[in-house]
Amino acid sequence: MPQRVDDESGEWRLGAEAESQAALKPAKPEPARDLSAQRLDRPLYVLTAEHLGWFLVLLWTFASRLLDLGGRPMAQSEADRALAALQALGAHPSIAPGWFTLTQSLLFSGVGAGEAAARMPAALLGVLLVGSALMLRRELGRAGALALGAILALSPTVTYYSRSDSTVVPALALTMLAVALFCAVARRPARTTALGLAVAVALAISAASVALVTAAILAVILVFLGIWQALTVKDAGVRLRVWWERRHGLAIAGIIVAVAALYALETGFFERAFLGSLVAEASRNWIAGASPDFRDGISFYLPELVFYEFLVAALAAIGTLAMLAFRLRSKLSVAAFLWMAASAAFFLWTPVRRPALIVATLVPAAILAASAIDWLHHTAPWRFVRYPILALALLTLYAQVLNNFVWTAPDPTEAPWARHALLYWTEPATTLTTPEESEHALKAVGPHASVFFELKPPVLKWYLRALDTASDAQSASVTVSATTAPRPPEAGESSAFTFQERWNPRMSGLDAVNAIRYFLTARTWAPLQGNDVRLSLRKPVAPSTPTEIFAPRAQASPAATPSAPLQSPTPPAESTPAAGPLASPAASPSPMPTSAATSSPTTTAAPSSAATPEPTASPKPEPAARKQHSPTPAPGSPAPSSTPEPTDSPTPENGL
Repeated sequence: MPQRVDDESGEWRLGAEAESQAALKPAKPEPARDLSAQRLDRPLYVLTAEHLGWFLVLLWTFASRLLDLGGRPMAQSEADRALAALQALGAHPSIAPGWFTLTQSLLFSGVGAGEAAARMPAALLGVLLVGSALMLRRELGRAGALALGAILALSPTVTYYSRSDSTVVPALALTMLAVALFCAVARRPARTTALGLAVAVALAISAASVALVTAAILAVILVFLGIWQALTVKDAGVRLRVWWERRHGLAIAGIIVAVAALYALETGFFERAFLGSLVAEASRNWIAGASPDFRDGISFYLPELVFYEFLVAALAAIGTLAMLAFRLRSKLSVAAFLWMAASAAFFLWTPVRRPALIVATLVPAAILAASAIDWLHHTAPWRFVRYPILALALLTLYAQVLNNFVWTAPDPTEAPWARHALLYWTEPATTLTTPEESEHALKAVGPHASVFFELKPPVLKWYLRALDTASDAQSASVTVSATTAPRPPEAGESSAFTFQERWNPRMSGLDAVNAIRYFLTARTWAPLQGNDVRLSLRKPVAPSTPTEIFAPRAQASPAATPSAPLQSPTPPAESTPAAGPLASPAASPSPMPTSAATSSPTTTAAPSSAATPEPTASPKPEPAARKQHSPTPAPGSPAPSSTPEPTDSPTPENGL
């Protein structure tokens, strides 16, 4: 069949003829490949929006946890733990420190004791808390895991306690790591992952008592979910038997490793009783004679949720509504809801209330909020919902920067009507004056000094740790006492200042104007309470042995300057030569130097009352110096007197 062949002539040719013509036509040479362009244009990694989001989240996490880590003064609990870490460096410490205190001791021995070194372990574990969200990507979804990391990275409370040496954030970080490893073991069992899960559980429980409560809550939740699955899933008994036949060796090994590691850590590596330490950890949430009260707990923790953690509170509320509407059906979201409810009920009920304990409720609330974000991200209304969520995130970021980098510590020098305070300062917070006064005392007394503590606040013990501890105030260079105590009589300098302040606000005395002002500027609506202390510096003692000063030996001037003739004292009679003709001053120059002050600048004599020297006259020499340089009388001079003139009268200079 004839066909059109596109050649230069544009003629119609048969198919066979066209093929023969194409075979006879020489092929065009292919252009040479540009190897340099091929190598440079090769794609190495495809950057997606998820990758960019994780990069920004982790970058901000490192910056907010590690920048200016030692800028905040040490709080009382921080000073207690840091002093224990210093004591653990000794050969025979009086306490059996835990693994967290031992980590601080290792940092102190490597980089030196300081605020940044004391807070570095908690800060790094705070980074781990945010990074563990990436390990839950399969359970929460891609958008949910990214949202969980962003929520934890922006949380003002989590950031504040990650920048301290509080053990609450490390305990919760290890708990989150254990949850992620548990999900990984359930998804794909592996020996290494199971052993890592056992070690993470032991480290979390031994870090803080809050992890013991959290572990008990999670164990109850696992039992509840197992019973629910046994009642709702078909052939649940057969599945459980098959799982036990396949994985019982891995489960038993993990339990043995977890118990052994927990026993070693809780006993201080076999130096104290195991049950006693567990009971002490469990009893830290109770006070003798105090009764639980939900209303007091709500009034204590509610301001933090209202002013700081409104993003987590709003998204967790959305997640709760979505779960009750059966929109969230994952096991992790259900477990997070039960975890959040049980933690909130327990810590609202217990009589011991600390601002750091709210982190135990914020972590499961963040998981539930991330589940809600992932559900909304798969729906069409996400295009409109994302803008209010972004606005809440920006406001949370503002509160985070204000609380962690602007108002870092109380300032007692502020006016009473313009005070700034944080809600975390319900525990005593160290003022900015304390490190300044301590540094001034260290510079004033110098090294090898001692300090005596009538009051023993851990904060001042930390800042004055370079001084030796004295047994009494009389032998100490620095005395720490109460302001009501009398000032030591031997003190040369004394300063009284507020070294701690605390703020216990109530929502009852708050209106809308004060609430907005506090959120924007951290201006208080209630007064602060402070603790005062006095630092007394001992007067320097004068030396008991007098210092002997030797006058330098007078020396003749190397170049004599001509001066007016001076009247020489009359020498003794036995040293006078024979009388001769009187010589003129020009013929017999005197060998006396121009000024004895030139040769002996440190020896002076009072001028005679008869002579009036010039204002610029140099000091007169001592009589001994003049006696050494007295000229010999020329021949022909008058006979000397039998009574010599006194040698302590000054010799006038320059004819005066």
